[in-house]
Amino acid sequence: MEPWRQSVQDALTGLGSSESGLGAEEAAARLKRYGPNEIPSGGRHWLHILLSQFSNPLILILFAASILSVAVGEHVDAAVIIGVILIDGLLGFTQEWKSERTIADLEALISHRAKAMRNGQLTEINASELVPGDIVRIEIGDKIPADIRLIRTNEFETEESTLTGEPWPVSKTTEISAAGPESAANMAFMGTVAAAGDAIGVVVATGTATRMGRTAATIKNTEVEGEFQRGIRTFGKNLIKWILIGCAAVFLVNALLAKDVLLSFMFALALAVGIVPEALPIVITIALSAGAAQLAKEKVVVKKLAAIEDLGNIDILCTDKTGTLTENKITLEGYVNADGKQDKTIALLGILCQPTTGNNSIDTALCNWAAPNFDKKELAEWEKTGEIPFDYERRRMSVIMNRKGRTSLICKGGAESVLSVCSKVRTGGIERPIGSRLNQLNEYWKDWGKRGYRVIAVATKTATEKKRYGKEEENGLTLEGFLAFMDPPKASAAEAIKRAEKLGVSIKILTGDEPLVTKEIARQLGLAISDDQVMDGAETERLSDEELAEKADKTIIFSRTAPEQKQRIIKALKKRGYTTAYLGDGVNDAAALKEADVGISVDKGADVAKDASDIVLLHKDLHVLINGIVGGRKTFANITKYTLNTMSANIGNMGSLGIISAVLPFVPLLPSQILLINFLTDTPMTAISTDTVDPEELKKPRHWDINHIIRFSVLLGAVSSLFDMAIIAVLMWSLADTTLFRTAWFLESVLSEIIIVFSIRVRRVFFKGKRPSTALLAASAIAAAIALMAIYGPLAPLFEFTGLPGWLLGVIAIMLVAYFALTETVKLLYWRHASKQEKK
Repeated sequence: MEPWRQSVQDALTGLGSSESGLGAEEAAARLKRYGPNEIPSGGRHWLHILLSQFSNPLILILFAASILSVAVGEHVDAAVIIGVILIDGLLGFTQEWKSERTIADLEALISHRAKAMRNGQLTEINASELVPGDIVRIEIGDKIPADIRLIRTNEFETEESTLTGEPWPVSKTTEISAAGPESAANMAFMGTVAAAGDAIGVVVATGTATRMGRTAATIKNTEVEGEFQRGIRTFGKNLIKWILIGCAAVFLVNALLAKDVLLSFMFALALAVGIVPEALPIVITIALSAGAAQLAKEKVVVKKLAAIEDLGNIDILCTDKTGTLTENKITLEGYVNADGKQDKTIALLGILCQPTTGNNSIDTALCNWAAPNFDKKELAEWEKTGEIPFDYERRRMSVIMNRKGRTSLICKGGAESVLSVCSKVRTGGIERPIGSRLNQLNEYWKDWGKRGYRVIAVATKTATEKKRYGKEEENGLTLEGFLAFMDPPKASAAEAIKRAEKLGVSIKILTGDEPLVTKEIARQLGLAISDDQVMDGAETERLSDEELAEKADKTIIFSRTAPEQKQRIIKALKKRGYTTAYLGDGVNDAAALKEADVGISVDKGADVAKDASDIVLLHKDLHVLINGIVGGRKTFANITKYTLNTMSANIGNMGSLGIISAVLPFVPLLPSQILLINFLTDTPMTAISTDTVDPEELKKPRHWDINHIIRFSVLLGAVSSLFDMAIIAVLMWSLADTTLFRTAWFLESVLSEIIIVFSIRVRRVFFKGKRPSTALLAASAIAAAIALMAIYGPLAPLFEFTGLPGWLLGVIAIMLVAYFALTETVKLLYWRHASKQEKK
């Protein structure tokens, strides 16, 4: 019988388990039998990547034209064209396959853990090691690691939108269910998230046997395109339309001039393939994956490639406080009763009031303080008989403790939250109505906050023994006192904030902590913050979306923020036109992480936070994140270099070939020669992803600008066409030999596009920029060498090349120098004008 239709004991027996869990040997045997608790990723198969290299319609048409060439006896031309296409495709496949492996390796760095009973002890293990029969504990924020039959629950709810699409939390129980597994309230499913409370359950299915695993075939891990990728894809599609129109015109002109129809057709097709930047998606993937690999060395793991470019473009970074701006080394500094006197009893109550598992930093600080200050026998006198879990709405938790036959409820949480459910206060050892003391108590804990302390209130009341306790028990409490904790600011945070400001990135702090505490920490980090730059959750709640967008622009600290408020703040900033990043690692950060343009979590954060993020930091430090921003901007700059270089060269070539083909009595370049030019100029450009970037490229966020690319490409394309026409004029005047003409133009076309990248790659004078990367220099040199080998080597007859006389090589060299010099001049004038426009 199915476990959800059985009693707890019958379900455990059927799975060969008990509440004490499995032994290590039995778990290992089951792992061997059932396999790892994993669902295959949505990465592309190698065959799909290979076939995609040849899915471009123009490539397919060229293949068809090659077959037609064979049919009419042009076997050599057909073989050369197919050979170049195949080599280009295989190189593209190699690079994309390496990129896929890079992402897979990076994802492996992100760990998912589970708490399981092994040999009778609760142990944290890798979630992939879970097996049917394991007993696991689940707490708020945990991602459910397998399909689990619940055997104990405490106010437990799960969020199952990944399976059902419904965002509302689902209450869970341990009662027997007659329904199917999808509707059974005693089941928690792999991939869903614990939204409230905690539970213990037994694993009934793992990996592909889970409900998530069975539907994995219909759940694709598709990568959402960023602004840059969407823009470049749209630009590419429009460009292809215009190129096809232009190439159709070239074919018609050549055909009407009574040139060979088949050769004219293949010339036009080869021209289209040579001009269309079909390698652009590959180059972007290579650049982004290379950037991802580099960022991994900086302890920044990229889950989604497009996030690299988005990270470089952010102008506002919203971050939490604890562990990012502070050391996250919280220590107990004060324990005072309601009379303001040091009282170890208050510390004792705080120590007793903590969750069974999953202690937070406050609980850890209390335990560390208790070790030398309390006798274990004294703590052992208390027995926990119930627990009301913490949640982010109440911002408090409670436990039911029994000592010497007396049952008490002990509540601990944010001072304002706890005081809101107190009707009494203990002063002079006597319970009194809180009445007029409330304002005085509020001022007292706020004074601690002004000095940078985080204040927790502790309250109690007499309770009665029950089987189940709920949130409704938290009323009519007696305030006992306050606990004051200190979490000092990170020494490196102030410098990181200055680095961010220099990069044009503003910092905003979103925290659940008190405004006074956060403001003091910010002051110590060098942030001068006025009162009107601080907003608390209550004010955020009152504002409309329009009002919040207006105020969020100027606000720096958002305190006491609830999860949905964090999401609203991010949405408001985006509405103002900002590109936002959000750094958070808790359950209450998940909504904001999804809303942000770039969601950033940490490897030790809650599973739900890591799943909602685009980037995961292996070390929670602002410097690490700033390095990631710089890395993203470098990647963006190098992709832009490729785009500008390729677009300007291709526009220039299309114009030259289109015009001259109508004038010459022969086709100026053979299809195989055009494709070889395309191959030799595109292949080395894949190394642009490794290039160095000048400092001015990193000073501020830069966004995809199609108009800028068009203006720059047309301008430099015109320069390229001008020199093409100049060398063609020289060749037409001095050469009557068709083969010599094509060879000379081939060499000039290849070398001009190779050298011009060393001008376009920097905005300043080329020799004042940072030295090009070794990979770019090497790839360019190899491409130039192959071009010369194609002319002077054994393959020359295949491409119908012939050796060039020395005087012609000299003319080409002079033309290349002049072309480079004019391009430099036009480039500098363009960027000088663009800089003036940017300042306006």
